[in-house]
Amino acid sequence: MRNLQKYLSWFKPDWAIALLTLFTLFVGIFALYESVKTFKEGSRAYLCPKDGDIEQLGPPIELGVQRPTTDPTKANLGLQNEITVTLVNSGATPALDATGFMFVSNWSDINRLPPLRETISPVSGLHIIGKDQTLEFRGALILTNELKTSIMQDKLYAVAEGEVKYRDIFNEHHVVQFCYFYYPHRDTMVACPSLNSLD
Repeated sequence: MRNLQKYLSWFKPDWAIALLTLFTLFVGIFALYESVKTFKEGSRAYLCPKDGDIEQLGPPIELGVQRPTTDPTKANLGLQNEITVTLVNSGATPALDATGFMFVSNWSDINRLPPLRETISPVSGLHIIGKDQTLEFRGALILTNELKTSIMQDKLYAVAEGEVKYRDIFNEHHVVQFCYFYYPHRDTMVACPSLNSLD
């Protein structure tokens, strides 16, 4: 009883009101923060990979001289192909100052790809990507008979990978990585099991 009286002796109503006020203020600030965060997430740009495509550009070329030929008996022939990877802004506002790169290379293990390395890109520079608008990367792939055989046997993979950096209307910076590989059994590009990330 004495302990209770001692406790009540220093417990003042003003303190209770102050503590309640601080708690209410904290809850209000947290709710405001969450509201702003939700608003920004719903209003920002989101660049994300849409698809990959491969297209033959013309007749085979004779490697070494890089000259088109229609003679199938010539050795060292290669089919000129263009790989296109498309990203789309699925967000509500434009993606600003978008810049990026893509490179095409061959690797033996699709599950253990090397880290990205920056190269010269057709879309180097700053771009504004509006809502539902797309950004395309293009790269060349010359398929020799030897390379195509290795790809068909899953010994090699023709991989197109890259990265885009951009900022949203709230001046926050984002990075998206993409990766596709040539799947000859369907003559199309398929998303890699790794190196695809969104921010």
